[in-house]
Amino acid sequence: MINFLEPYFKRVPGVGDLYLEEVLLEDNCALLFVLTDKNESDPRKFITICRTNLNKQKWIAYEINDQILEEMKHGTLSLKQGIKTFPAGTSVVVGWDKHTDTTCCKVFVGVAHDIDSLDDNIMVNESDEEEVE
Repeated sequence: MINFLEPYFKRVPGVGDLYLEEVLLEDNCALLFVLTDKNESDPRKFITICRTNLNKQKWIAYEINDQILEEMKHGTLSLKQGIKTFPAGTSVVVGWDKHTDTTCCKVFVGVAHDIDSLDDNIMVNESDEEEVE
């Protein structure tokens, strides 16, 4: 069971802790979900995609706003369109390797990291086998 009170990702550089706000799609784990930094004065939201296989997980979190999130939920904007609508946001990429039990994180400011590789199928594919640094 997912704990909404504990940070989903801790101490993300330039962002801080990120907390799970809402799961939009799941299959034994959250695959598409919303994270927030819970900043009381100006909270930021991130639409997050989990791509997983047997040995690795990769999460890509894209900063969005409430309006874009609602339009994506209602089908007015696709996932890719919604992310491209908020181009000045921050992207966070987190990778975990089962064999080494290591986690790494990269933060991209003002760049929708890896947006052009997104398609309607958010599940893991062969191109996701590369290392996340």
